[in-house]
Amino acid sequence: MTPSAPGLYKPSRRRRDNRRGLPRVAAVIVNLFWAYVAYTLCRALFIAVNPATLSGGFAWDDIFRVFRAGLVFDSSAIFYLNAPYLLLVLLPFHVKDRSVLIQRIEKWLYMIPNSLAIVLNIGDAAAYVYRGGRTSAMVFSEFANESNVAGVVLSEMLSKWWLVLTAVAMIAGLAAVYRRARPLSQHTALGWYYVSGILSITVCAGVTVLAMRGGGVTSGSRPISVNDASRYAKSPTETSVVLNTPFTVIRTIGNTPPEVPHYFDKEELDAIYSPEHYPADSLERKTPNIVVILLESFSAEYVGALNRHLDGGNYAGYTPFLDSLIERGTTWSESFSNAVTSIDAMPAVLASIPRVGRPFILTPYSLNHLTSLPNELKNHGDYATAFFHGGTNGSMGFDSFAQSVGFDSYYGRSEYESDSRTGGNADFDGIWGIWDEEFMQYFAMKLGEMKQPFMATLFTLSSHHPFNVPERYKDRWPDDAEVPMYKCVSYTDNALKEFFEKAKSAPWYDNTVFVLTADHGFPMVKHDYYKTPIGTRYRIPIIFYDPSGNVFKPGHHEGYAQQIDIMPTVLSAIGYNKPFVAFGQNLLATSGEDTWAFNREGDITQFVQDCYIIEWSDDEIVGVFDLNKDSLMRENIADGFIDRKGMEKRVKAITQSFLERMDADSVRM
Repeated sequence: MTPSAPGLYKPSRRRRDNRRGLPRVAAVIVNLFWAYVAYTLCRALFIAVNPATLSGGFAWDDIFRVFRAGLVFDSSAIFYLNAPYLLLVLLPFHVKDRSVLIQRIEKWLYMIPNSLAIVLNIGDAAAYVYRGGRTSAMVFSEFANESNVAGVVLSEMLSKWWLVLTAVAMIAGLAAVYRRARPLSQHTALGWYYVSGILSITVCAGVTVLAMRGGGVTSGSRPISVNDASRYAKSPTETSVVLNTPFTVIRTIGNTPPEVPHYFDKEELDAIYSPEHYPADSLERKTPNIVVILLESFSAEYVGALNRHLDGGNYAGYTPFLDSLIERGTTWSESFSNAVTSIDAMPAVLASIPRVGRPFILTPYSLNHLTSLPNELKNHGDYATAFFHGGTNGSMGFDSFAQSVGFDSYYGRSEYESDSRTGGNADFDGIWGIWDEEFMQYFAMKLGEMKQPFMATLFTLSSHHPFNVPERYKDRWPDDAEVPMYKCVSYTDNALKEFFEKAKSAPWYDNTVFVLTADHGFPMVKHDYYKTPIGTRYRIPIIFYDPSGNVFKPGHHEGYAQQIDIMPTVLSAIGYNKPFVAFGQNLLATSGEDTWAFNREGDITQFVQDCYIIEWSDDEIVGVFDLNKDSLMRENIADGFIDRKGMEKRVKAITQSFLERMDADSVRM
């Protein structure tokens, strides 16, 4: 090697390596480009893992459309997460730009947030099938009391090991293509350095603000939100493709309740829709026991008796016992959830409160004075009340909500394991709680100890990821590679059968009304009928079963039933003689053609009445589908739709009435 000439500066090896760097602005552009590439690859992976999220399948037009739209939301997330990196690199301070330590800090300010973005996006590709949407900041509140989160995450990582390896490879690739900013030369003119630096950081600041906001900065514009994804999507499921997880987390931090709309004055509002229920003139007062059973993730697809229209009438389903109850119970043509997640179901079923954009118990409204089935029954006949859930006490906040709506007692995993008559901790499934079969037997035993009349609710848990059944049943229900949920549903259905067999011999059984429903549907299904925006999460069983036939006459009724209808229907059936507020309808006093179902996730409302479903967003109808002619919801007929039933008015009235009453804390009468 030729020695350096006398008097020439010989850089160290570290400084020679830094010659690979680029000018500051060029380095920023190149590194941001690779961040965009990473988000794009994550979106492609999301589609590959969840192909049903694209309403148009894999048509190139749809692919390009969602990827172009996604750039708007990617830009916002990228500039939010990379703002510290951009500031440090572009800030004109010449001592900083000669420091190797600062260069290392710049790299970590780039790698850490962008690696986290990759992990969040790829994690959501796996989690979408369970959550039905992108993860938001509310997930941290939702699982704040869960002690088994680490176990669930580890289990999911092991089952989706190839996604973990993909994330590791992408992070390693990002580190490999990262380009550092070139160190400041000792011969650089400091005057030009500061002029160019101030210009660069000024331009970057403007671009950053535009990217974070999603475009406009005029007084009439607002930063883009999660709900804006619906503008670029053909269906609610496509919004998850357009979005990215870092954006949804950032934009939902510190969410405030939605603004109360004022579509109608009070007189017109009450004429269109009112949640106030008044007793009929002649009611026969009855005081049966009321038992509500919420079945975790029981999509209607799993229930054979609800699907005689599938497979040429030969569809068997996975719930033979539930089918037998349906044959002897009271049902409606179709039934829907108002919930998206488990924490939505208790307010919907027990207090007739739908989810309107956010889980109710994560809003300030959860502190309101609520009408609820337990509280109203205490006014009706001094009912004893209890809530049962085999999960770890505090799980999902169920115990807190149960107390707020009037349950006297709560029985969870702690109470089960402390009872010497049970198998204790040996019956723990290792992740979620006590196996359904054992906990249902405990439920039956505790009901026998309650003073009649009583009202009790059971929330099951075994039909859940990671799709396990007790070891003794591993060969009874074989795995289905496409839908591993099937065996779990069969197990819980059998546990339900064992519960009823024990209950039949109890003295309280013949004087009991059973209400069986699901907390929400589950997107792990096979039939296209259940892969639509209304089918994936919202089609569930709702069954009223009265062994005596004195309160609910067995039979099938035309029309729609939904979770928020349960409370007003039960109170009407037992002759409740006081006025109350419930946002659902009394199914026993509503003709089939006038029944309706409502759900809202984010800014998309789905409203079903007669044979039509409308999708409503930003104060206008964006989709209409004729379910009689187009059960798979492939033809949007919004342009030629004539709203003869006043469905849009009903949607607006329900929304206004709900938010007005919640905002004013006026749900009790």
